[in-house]
Amino acid sequence: MRYADDFITETLIKLPSECAYLDYKEIPYLKDHYHDLIKDVIAMLNSEEGIGCNKAIIFGVSDSTPCHLIGIDSFLANTTEKFDDATYQTVFDRITPRPHITVGTVTYQGRTFGYVLMDADMNREWIYEVKETFISKSSPTKLGVFIGQAFTRRGSKNYVMMQQDRDHLKEVCGTPLSLRWNQNWYATATSEIDPILIAAIISCWNENNRNDCALVELLSGVPYSSWIQSLRKLYENGDPSINFSNNIWNVKNPEAILEELGIQLYDSHIAKIRVLMERAFSDYDTKYDLKSADRFAASLYYKSSQYSASIRYGLSNFLAITGNFPEKFPSCSSWKLKKLIDDMIRKVIESSDWRIIATMENNFQLFAEASPLCFTKSVQDAITAEDSGLCSYLSESEDLFGKQFYGSRLVYALTLVSCKQEFFSHACFSAFCVLKIRPEHLETLTSIFLPWASKTEAPFPQRISIIKQFFEEDDALAWEFLCTLLPGQTTTCGAFEKPKYLACKIEERNSNSDTYWEESDAYLELAIEKGTSHKKRLLALLEFLDKTPEDIFYKMLIAVETASLNYTDDEKYDIWNELLNLFCKHKRFSDADWTMPEEPLDAIASLAEKIAPKDRRIKIRRLFQNETHDILPEKYNSYVERDTVLIMLRSKELDWCYQTYGLELLVCCIDSFDSVRSVGSILARLNFTGECDNNIYEWLASSHDKRKALAKEYLQERFRIHGISWLKTQLEGHSHEEIAMVLRSIPLTLESMFLAEQLLTDQLDGYWKQVPVWGLEDATKADYIIQKLLLYERPSDALELIGAMYYAGHFLEGETIFETLKSLATVQHNDIIQHDAYTVVNLIEWLQENWDDERVILLEWWYFKLFQSYGSKGPRRLYMTLANNPDFFMEMLCHAFKGHHEEKKEISNEESQIREHSFDVLYHWNLTPGTNKDGRIDPSKLHTWFSSVKTASQKKDRYKAAMQLIGASFFYSPPDPDGLFIHHSIAELLHKEGGDLREGYYSEAIKSRGAYFVDPSGTPEFALEKKYNEYAMQIDALGLFRFAEKLRLLAKLYHSEALQNIEDNRKLRE
Repeated sequence: MRYADDFITETLIKLPSECAYLDYKEIPYLKDHYHDLIKDVIAMLNSEEGIGCNKAIIFGVSDSTPCHLIGIDSFLANTTEKFDDATYQTVFDRITPRPHITVGTVTYQGRTFGYVLMDADMNREWIYEVKETFISKSSPTKLGVFIGQAFTRRGSKNYVMMQQDRDHLKEVCGTPLSLRWNQNWYATATSEIDPILIAAIISCWNENNRNDCALVELLSGVPYSSWIQSLRKLYENGDPSINFSNNIWNVKNPEAILEELGIQLYDSHIAKIRVLMERAFSDYDTKYDLKSADRFAASLYYKSSQYSASIRYGLSNFLAITGNFPEKFPSCSSWKLKKLIDDMIRKVIESSDWRIIATMENNFQLFAEASPLCFTKSVQDAITAEDSGLCSYLSESEDLFGKQFYGSRLVYALTLVSCKQEFFSHACFSAFCVLKIRPEHLETLTSIFLPWASKTEAPFPQRISIIKQFFEEDDALAWEFLCTLLPGQTTTCGAFEKPKYLACKIEERNSNSDTYWEESDAYLELAIEKGTSHKKRLLALLEFLDKTPEDIFYKMLIAVETASLNYTDDEKYDIWNELLNLFCKHKRFSDADWTMPEEPLDAIASLAEKIAPKDRRIKIRRLFQNETHDILPEKYNSYVERDTVLIMLRSKELDWCYQTYGLELLVCCIDSFDSVRSVGSILARLNFTGECDNNIYEWLASSHDKRKALAKEYLQERFRIHGISWLKTQLEGHSHEEIAMVLRSIPLTLESMFLAEQLLTDQLDGYWKQVPVWGLEDATKADYIIQKLLLYERPSDALELIGAMYYAGHFLEGETIFETLKSLATVQHNDIIQHDAYTVVNLIEWLQENWDDERVILLEWWYFKLFQSYGSKGPRRLYMTLANNPDFFMEMLCHAFKGHHEEKKEISNEESQIREHSFDVLYHWNLTPGTNKDGRIDPSKLHTWFSSVKTASQKKDRYKAAMQLIGASFFYSPPDPDGLFIHHSIAELLHKEGGDLREGYYSEAIKSRGAYFVDPSGTPEFALEKKYNEYAMQIDALGLFRFAEKLRLLAKLYHSEALQNIEDNRKLRE
């Protein structure tokens, strides 16, 4: 019964979906529905999918999607009908052969759940059927089950068994009739297949996974405990073909064993293997039921698959071997082997459940090698299917160090089999179809086509042809792909990884070979063909103009000239400008070894002159483009010298435009500039400022962003040159609205602020809501200004001003800084840019040192997450308060953890955020209780604090969590004054108190190591082993043997990890 209770509890923890051997019911079967109970039990017992698996019907779980726990307590309290073993066993007497079934209840999360459990090992006497007719007496339609009826279950649905179903099940089970008469046949039977052959077929499995073992039993026909004995003897005798580590059995060279023993496999065995695969490949990892952000931590949510990843890999590996070496199985029908492979591939790739596809993604390479054409066609079919699980899979992602989109392994598997010429076109086209949904994996396909590192047998004409097919499928994506193959676009590529079983011959080449240049030229010519009819593509092609051989260079110039014939001046501008940028770049560095010779440069200049816009106003744009490096062909001694020339040219052109067309058309011309940066400051120095002054209000009021920017820069430059007297004159005779508009555009100075307060008696709200803060250099009124910014809900700007003062060496009042950070705390921290985050942490750390106010703790609490990324000193006062105030620690603990026996309840979003935040603080807390400001442990404080928390946590039902957190903080204990690595008082508590304290210390010791590179020699781990063994000896010498034992466990852990790293490295080399 204990075994049954554990099995049901484990199922309730993981809560997998219903299937052939698991059913959920909200309440137990009532007497009027006992015929349904008989039917459901028989169906499960006869289920082909459930062979070798324990089967369970659990009461108290909703069968909705997703299912959730409700318990049967209400049913038991309000129903007169009994739910007990005796009653149900009487019902089961109507089944033959009489099954062995356990009925009982378990308590989980404070609720009661009922169950009917059919043990796999105890129920092997197929076919189960109705022994005695049972009709529901109260049913008006006389529902029931009838003698001789048999049922089976597929998925979560029951079906009546026909004769062919019975025959098929007997064939799959494969148990001789004479053995089935003996109730204990399974205890003494031997496998009809050589155990080492079975091991080679399965190849890899987890001995600790019951379902893995059940699949072994299904294939062998004997209990796992009997079957494994012969393998264990081989392993213990040093057989090099078998490895066992971390409960994983692994056959190192299964193809060699299959070569020798494959003749023993017949079609009947292939039928059994099919059942194994259908079961293993139909399962999915329940981590995919979680949100994408939580999937990387699936183990914390008790999410996993019923079968191990090892056995899925092993069975997939068998498919790959079978597909490539069918001659190893002369006793099997070749068509049945082929059908097995193709059916399994389609079952996974064309599944409507994306979670099954995601669970199998690590095996895509083996699937692709097993049957490349089937795999590639299945991908294409699945993508175009209406209810496409594959499309759903490709739309999913996982969040770990950034968003990782699913599908990379699928594209990799397709590109891997494209190494064979016969599969190249199908595989690449399928990969391209995947990229239409997930273009993020484009570079994987690129690596197959690179002219300097091609990874396929396919000749170049075949490669260029499939790229042309890409353009017919998706022109935009094909262009993006082709661009990755052009010179200089892809400069790195991983080494070619050969398929595991699929034979292919790839010729090595280098970037100096004739083949490389021929293929590069062909890609460029295709790009010219596909790109010259699109202006954006034509611009992209110009980036490669200085990387092309001579013949392609002139072809490209001709194509550009031809395409430009039909362009307007506006359209010609971008092409003309790009040509001049290229010309100027090479002219400016004419002495560099990478620059183009004079002849092609002259050709570029000539073409630029031919296609130049005729309208000078359009040409002016070139001087005001965003990037200014390649505007001028001359080389200058400094940026200042170059900028001086550039400003002179800009001024000349702007002045010409004004003199020719007037201010109105000049401003229209400015609207077309890429950037208006510096335009306003230039206008402020020209001879027509009076007219600009008169138009400044119109520009500020414009809905055109560039005109507003122009006006603001113009005002700021005029104010910088002429000061407050000019500003006062400029504002005379204008309305309050217009004055406010101007003052809001002037950088904040004391003079402009006083002028605003003098003139804008009724417009100050608008002023303080919009005035830029970057111009203030005098700190005398900074506190006053910041209070104004906070009053008008501008905490980010207040922070910017405080930061500017701080970095300039002006330190404001602590109260001002606190109020600003308090206001800013209402903003999501994710919205605080990196620069601001540094400033926030720097200001808090300054307050820690210079402001004696307990409210610093609030700032450390509000901005705790920022300390994880940007803080060097950490939230010291928060940690110190936790370490010295037991009441504060308990308050945080009660927020972070529910009571051990407390029922789970719905909480608000605010409560959830406080819980998560409190947990985060306690999780990172690294200051030992009883620590003084000088960093030393006060034993008296320590024991008082510990005693208080121990008592309070027991009362609050949070003792275990408290002890583990305290144990974790003990890991950071300073050394004892006598030289011991840990303070004596801490060591004594770790010995005397419960195991939870030591467990917390142990876990923190492991966690504190953080991320690290694996050393294949195991040297770092051996060093840690030595350290913790030495610590254990020191502690043992004090008689603190319990703590010493935990330290030795750490040493053993690192010893095992070192050996594992060495072993993993050895396997990798093999």
